[in-house]
Amino acid sequence: MSQASLSPIFEFADRFVDEQSALDPNLATSRGIPGYDHLLTDLSPVGHEQRAAHLRGALAELRELSVTNDDDRRARDFIIERFETSLANFNAGNWLRAISAIAWPAGSLRSIFDLMLRDGEAAWANIVDRVKAVPSALAGLQETYELGLTRGVLAARRQALAAAEQVGTWATNQWFNTLVDEAAARNDVPATMRADLATAATLANDAFGAFAAYLRDEYAPAADLNDACGPDRYALGVRAM
Repeated sequence: MSQASLSPIFEFADRFVDEQSALDPNLATSRGIPGYDHLLTDLSPVGHEQRAAHLRGALAELRELSVTNDDDRRARDFIIERFETSLANFNAGNWLRAISAIAWPAGSLRSIFDLMLRDGEAAWANIVDRVKAVPSALAGLQETYELGLTRGVLAARRQALAAAEQVGTWATNQWFNTLVDEAAARNDVPATMRADLATAATLANDAFGAFAAYLRDEYAPAADLNDACGPDRYALGVRAM
């Protein structure tokens, strides 16, 4: 279907994905959307607020669009439900306590590199830029957790300790050095780029080590001793799934 033949609702959905990609580069990479692989998602409170504001504006716009057929109706109803659920999670403050040993923002900062293209100098330039951005991304995430502590919106202590062990392992094993080794074995990565990557990898490993210490020594002692999330958070989690 050409862009010109899209209904207003499908044109909206197409445009929304582009706008969302700019606000969430990690998500863009996971979806295979090019153009954002040199960036990391802003995990600070400012970044979270920007994405929530975008959702609110998009939801208001979508509600005003005309439904022309059943495809439009189904798409509109589905998107509205997903937007409302995402905003309900945001309003509940769950982004302030998103700490887990299974799926959580710091884990995405590591695993996103597994999804990146590897062939060619341009692909490795993106990897270098993204590794350079890791310390700043972790600092923003720590700022978010600090805000959660201030507001009393806390993750479970057991989750914080497990997450600290996870990121601490990446630091101890110097995971980002595996990218340096991979680049060194290729013919399409210039020497200057390999040197930049080595420097950035050291800083990223150190940043994860410091972040592990923060979770273990500062966050966990103040975290929620109760593992259970309660009926309200559970219901919202089920809705999100």
